[in-house]
Amino acid sequence: MEFYLCKDDPVIQSCQSNRLGDPLPAGTFTFRDNERLERGKSISPELLKAIEESRFAIVILSKTYASSTWSLDELTKIIQCMKEKEMTVLPIFYEVDPSNVRKHMGTFAQAFAKHKEHLKENTEKVQTWRATLSEVPISPGGIGIHKIGNVT
Repeated sequence: MEFYLCKDDPVIQSCQSNRLGDPLPAGTFTFRDNERLERGKSISPELLKAIEESRFAIVILSKTYASSTWSLDELTKIIQCMKEKEMTVLPIFYEVDPSNVRKHMGTFAQAFAKHKEHLKENTEKVQTWRATLSEVPISPGGIGIHKIGNVT
């Protein structure tokens, strides 16, 4: 099974919609995370199960990725599976420098400052997210996309 992690970004969703329509090899299943989660809600058991049962994860990291606690929770589960179940993780860096992701700079630093403020009673969760982003594989296989034109 393949797992596609979609960030709630119209450009990325448009790009993925075009590509996910392409035929996949027999026996390949995809799971697209395109649910909107209300603030304060946790990840569904179905999504966690889909992540656990996947052999591959494609994670699209954009400038606003770290502002989503849901995305950070998903990524934490994916990195856990990468370590424990040898899941292959392919990060795609969409208009963001991979070093900003790993070192929590730029918009990632801003997002963590907000999380730290809003989650004063749960600093451990914020530290877990920081550690998770530091473990995102950068190379080999990481893809950097700085501008996307028309996707065909």
